[in-house]
Amino acid sequence: MRNIHYIPALLLALCTLQGFSQTTTIDGIKYTLDSPEAGEASVSPINNGGGGYSGQVVIPQTITYNGIEYTVTAIGDNAFKGDDNLTSVSMPLTIESLGDKAFFQCSGIITIRCDALTPPDVPGESAFHKMDASHVTMIVPGQSIELYADLPYWGKFIYNPADDNIPGGENDHT
Repeated sequence: MRNIHYIPALLLALCTLQGFSQTTTIDGIKYTLDSPEAGEASVSPINNGGGGYSGQVVIPQTITYNGIEYTVTAIGDNAFKGDDNLTSVSMPLTIESLGDKAFFQCSGIITIRCDALTPPDVPGESAFHKMDASHVTMIVPGQSIELYADLPYWGKFIYNPADDNIPGGENDHT
């Protein structure tokens, strides 16, 4: 009976070592949360196979869950995979990476807005696989258009500069 007291501590240690994460849905967007200490979140697919979104998706810079603020830093693997009814996605300047097949076969998207001054990392270059980017308008900070357009996985879009004030962007006069 004495060893039973060690079980909760052992489970906590295992969860920490395994990179324990939790999911939550806020305003129709599903997130995977890192530990509260890391304070980061990524957009996840609503359905297990990927996707599940439609219409316009606006991703905030931060979310609050159980009183803890998380910064949204990534679009996870398969997040919007196969979402034919998804028409636009707006990503905050805090996005640092796009996961594998994040926009795979998203045939309905006409606009993607990314406020990040530096193009988010696309490991393996498969985030936009089987997506006709030549019909998609990419809206990015004006000073960053060349950075995006020069990368092989970002360069296939039609580019327009953002016309509103992006903190740190060309229209920020603070």
